[in-house]
Amino acid sequence: MESKTVAVLHGRFHILFISCFIFALPLRAQTPLLQPEPGELAPVDPTFDAPLSRGIALVFSDRFEESLALFDSLQKAHSEHPGPYFYKAAAYQTWMSSFRFNSFQKELEQNVEAAIEKGAKLMRAQNDPWLLFYMGAAFGYRAFYKFRNYHWLDAYYDSRKSLNYIQTGLQRQPKLYDAYLGLGSYDYWSTAKSIVLKLLTFLIGDKRDFGLEEIKLAMQHGRYCRDEARLVLVTALFDYGKYDEALAMLDKKENPAKSPSMTELYLRGRLMFEFGRWQEVETIFRELLQRLEKHRYQSIGYQVECKYRIAKALQQQGRAPEALALAGVALALSEKRNAKVELESDLGSYSDTKAALKKLKPELKKQMENHNN
Repeated sequence: MESKTVAVLHGRFHILFISCFIFALPLRAQTPLLQPEPGELAPVDPTFDAPLSRGIALVFSDRFEESLALFDSLQKAHSEHPGPYFYKAAAYQTWMSSFRFNSFQKELEQNVEAAIEKGAKLMRAQNDPWLLFYMGAAFGYRAFYKFRNYHWLDAYYDSRKSLNYIQTGLQRQPKLYDAYLGLGSYDYWSTAKSIVLKLLTFLIGDKRDFGLEEIKLAMQHGRYCRDEARLVLVTALFDYGKYDEALAMLDKKENPAKSPSMTELYLRGRLMFEFGRWQEVETIFRELLQRLEKHRYQSIGYQVECKYRIAKALQQQGRAPEALALAGVALALSEKRNAKVELESDLGSYSDTKAALKKLKPELKKQMENHNN
């Protein structure tokens, strides 16, 4: 989905790499990773360091409206700088991805365009590697939504620009470790999710492990992307089938919050599902469902998935009647879904969830019949 920098900072940027990687594929050369000293971090962005750190913390606490207000104030104070526009776009993207709705797509695109416009002007007067970072990330976003709207050639050119800006930024400041989140996401997902996986592996080799190492570098040494990198890494490890490592990384959080974010909670729920820890699956997906039902912007598909996974957990705990009732509710709810206003999960499609739900219902009926006989 992606151009190489969409995952560079916040939001589920790695989705972009899966879609657009084919365009930039010949341009990405594998280079040895730096070996930073323990505790070493990327240099600060001197323009936004303190408010940026605060805004990112708000984003990864699901306090999106507060984060948007903060980035809006930064836009007013630094109206000619691309950074606040990019971060506002990233906050919108993370909010929509976390709750799987797309109501802010227009606002996201407007902020991306503003970031590109402001950055192009400011680069003529400043030699700041962070500017290159923001430009690369913004072009990565634009490549994604052009690709999604079938503007193939435009998406290709934006993907090229995205990569060029990020790599130029690293040339000027090799310790810009945040950039490795984007590069690592690209290297992992371009191999993992290609429909021509065997051909690509033959041409460029399987780069999943190298991509994971790049993401780890960003998680350990990035200045602003460590929270995002941890979640991107857990998602990639889950995709790779490395569930034990994924859970270990999910537990590896610098400042554990009393209430985990939606993304963090969902990843834990999916891992518990794979481990067959059904009571925990039930508890986690009930909490997710409760949050979704209270949220201002509804995602029917996400609610259906939660109900399916709760029903499956109930089945595995020997509570078939409860599971059957909930599966019926979920199937009825699924008929109300409008795909145009929702986003898909990073870890599977809604159609797969609905197919599993349809399969579960007759299983439960048969299970109950056998029990009664």
